Amino acid sequence: YRGRGVRLAYAEGNRDLFVAHYFHGTLFDLASGSEIVLTRGSRRFVLVHGDRLNRIDYNYRAWNLLVRSEPVRLLLRNLPPGLILRASAALERKLRTTNRRFRTYFPHGQCERYARQQFGRGADTVLMGHFHRDLSIRYDNDGRCGGEVHILPDWLSCRTALRIDGQGCIRHVPRESTG
Repeated sequence: YRGRGVRLAYAEGNRDLFVAHYFHGTLFDLASGSEIVLTRGSRRFVLVHGDRLNRIDYNYRAWNLLVRSEPVRLLLRNLPPGLILRASAALERKLRTTNRRFRTYFPHGQCERYARQQFGRGADTVLMGHFHRDLSIRYDNDGRCGGEVHILPDWLSCRTALRIDGQGCIRHVPRESTG
């Protein structure tokens, strides 16, 4: 796809450790552990996974700081891949039952606060995943910065990608036609 001008951007999420560290500029043209800002046409986009949006999910925030730390990266780099996969599968099963309060909750207020911060920095559109919903929200400029937020559905069940063309138009495209 790159030969046709397609660029791949990836914002790390809750299950992605060190993707940006190892794959920025290789597998992905743009990869970040936090957010990606890009301009297409006259529109400025912020791409963020969204897993750290909920400021009151203290357990997740502490866990996130630990697993993304440099000592953990160095440890994982030196362990056999098979051991890492088995340990991560076991950990995933164990964590699936924790923190249920925040798994079903969409933090509308925190989403709006984050989005308005980005709009104030010049963004027109915020794109995020994590919440596994297909949701679009428009924040009008009622004396504050306005713009739109698109929450993307999860890739595994929907098998769609988001495409932003050169003019800044966005659309969901099925996996088979992502090029």
